[in-house]
Amino acid sequence: MKRLMLILATLLIATCMVGALADAAPVLPNAVPAQSKEDFIGKWQLSGASILGSIYFTAEELGSTADLVVGENSITINFGDDSGTSHWVLLEDGTLQYTDPDGSTGVFVLNDDGTVSTTMDTQVQDTMVALTMYFARVPEQ
Repeated sequence: MKRLMLILATLLIATCMVGALADAAPVLPNAVPAQSKEDFIGKWQLSGASILGSIYFTAEELGSTADLVVGENSITINFGDDSGTSHWVLLEDGTLQYTDPDGSTGVFVLNDDGTVSTTMDTQVQDTMVALTMYFARVPEQ
């Protein structure tokens, strides 16, 4: 899943760089500790991304879609025809830590606006850039 997240991150950053001077960014949400696993379990859809902690683009502006499915013990991200699944646990600090089959790990946090997000560093030319991807819960039908 980490490889898939990096591919998605690279594509999102490339899109962001094309329109680097977007309109004023909304106030970004703050991380809050999850109270239980149920805070993460469900289906989530990419709602936006921020780079450098301040430039925000909605999923529509990015022209990208991705979804995240968090089950009892597994987490799957789907991006186009690609999919990756990992095992996850709720840490004591209220974050979700996933572990890929290759042993690499990543973290998702719950935010005060109800989204979940993950931040990763990715290289753009010779510079490491922080990219945060936000996912909004898909209402159950």
